Amino acid sequence: PKVTVIASEEVGSLEMRLELKLVDRGPVVIGTDGRSDLLSHELVGPGAYAFTCRHGDGRTVGYVGESENLHDRMTKYQAAVPGTANKTNAKVHKEIVDCVASGGTCDLDVAFDVAVNNEVLPLDRGSARKLAENALLVHLRRQGIVCLNVDDLILEDTD
Repeated sequence: PKVTVIASEEVGSLEMRLELKLVDRGPVVIGTDGRSDLLSHELVGPGAYAFTCRHGDGRTVGYVGESENLHDRMTKYQAAVPGTANKTNAKVHKEIVDCVASGGTCDLDVAFDVAVNNEVLPLDRGSARKLAENALLVHLRRQGIVCLNVDDLILEDTD
């Protein structure tokens, strides 16, 4: 149905049901070399993902992203070194390492499937991945989890 807006009056609405199938890939482990084990989580293909870091001091911080190639994306986080890597990759990796070092846990959940009104959307399309990413952000924020993506924490310089 066509929706027309005249003088800012609503003349129609759209209701959709979004379903994400999340796969718990387990906790991220930090090795003796200070790097995460993200590549051991066997992530292949496109998808959206969420890190949920529960720090030893009780804080919980999340980060949500999407990628056409999850393995390549996790490689960038794993290889991130502050000062030499993309700023976001370095900050996310630091968050994970700091969380685990504080006695906390950082879990990785991945959405490989997203459906709208029971119609599966192909995650090789960027728009479908963005929809899944934003749904994950809403999911974490509804739980009261501060998200690096939207709460401006990713831009803070903590060095």
